Amino acid sequence: MGVSERTVRECAAEGAETVEDVGDACGAGTGCGNCHGRLRRMIENHFAESDRLSSSTVAPV
Repeated sequence: MGVSERTVRECAAEGAETVEDVGDACGAGTGCGNCHGRLRRMIENHFAESDRLSSSTVAPV
């Protein structure tokens, strides 16, 4: 569908949690489906990175 990785990452940052969510948001993964695995990994990586960053944040005392 010609959707960039940046656009997919932005969709995840805006709350897309599944391939279907990304498809609804930007059209990625709505064609033949060959990219579903890659999209799923990108989404998982986004949330893993978000979790890592939030767990390393020190709470103010």
